[in-house]
Amino acid sequence: LKPELTAPGVALLTSHPGRGADGSPAFGTVSGTSAAAALVAGGAALLAQARPDLDAAALKGALVGSAEPGGLLDLGAASAVEVVAEPASLVLGEATRRGWSGTTPFVVRNLSPRRLRVNVSVGRLGEVGGGALRVSPSRISLPPKGERRVQVRARLAYIPPRTRTVTAAVELRAGGGAAVRVPWTVLLGPTPRGLIGGVRISTRRFRPSDSAPALLELRAGRLVERAGASEVLPVSHLDLELWRGDERMGRLARLRNLLPGRYTFGLTGRGPLGRRLRPGPYQLRLLAYPPGDGPPSRQNVEF
Repeated sequence: LKPELTAPGVALLTSHPGRGADGSPAFGTVSGTSAAAALVAGGAALLAQARPDLDAAALKGALVGSAEPGGLLDLGAASAVEVVAEPASLVLGEATRRGWSGTTPFVVRNLSPRRLRVNVSVGRLGEVGGGALRVSPSRISLPPKGERRVQVRARLAYIPPRTRTVTAAVELRAGGGAAVRVPWTVLLGPTPRGLIGGVRISTRRFRPSDSAPALLELRAGRLVERAGASEVLPVSHLDLELWRGDERMGRLARLRNLLPGRYTFGLTGRGPLGRRLRPGPYQLRLLAYPPGDGPPSRQNVEF
């Protein structure tokens, strides 16, 4: 579920280094995710200063769990949370048929120095997809700084047409405090494949060289048009495996969390352990994995 957090990022007044033609300070506006990311990063730094006892996962859980609908950052609410979820948001699976069901666990953590009784509820489900959601257990008691595993089970009676996702949130309530939201999503229909393409190699015969490698270019990820909107299909991780015949020699590279785009790799003629390869035929097996548990897209390159 992306983005997990949002912040203002349109036409923000800021100062630029340098001065105008008359020597006065220069000011202007910035727009986009660069500005929003800076606001969220600054908020995370302030929260870490206010709550130095929180580790990175707890900081993220507090920021995501206290955000307003749509993920809008609420730093005041984040500073007051006593429980968080890990992970902070859930992907319940890929529903490809009527009657689909999926189960995903998460951990509820008590951040306070006192025992808490926490109610876990499905919150507002809505009616999209005839969905049903259950959590088990729905009531838990956590000792100070303790944690407990919770199972979320989702079921869809049917797959609605022209709908890509069903999204809502599990809610954690401890005492009289505000609910902590755990956003979840279910993907509807099979994820489009072909997360890798446009593969080409500059030469299929080359000598080992660290300064003049052969170049491998490829496209990873996709943009898919759905109902007049563009859906970003990222790559969870991209592996380049080296094979000789039926023998897997190892992995040359792994890149994580790739947005759609073109990527270039240098082939130096060295194996996974850094040794020069003996002359002969080799194969690169390229595997692009989608987020979640889906199978990878594959392509092979001979050289």
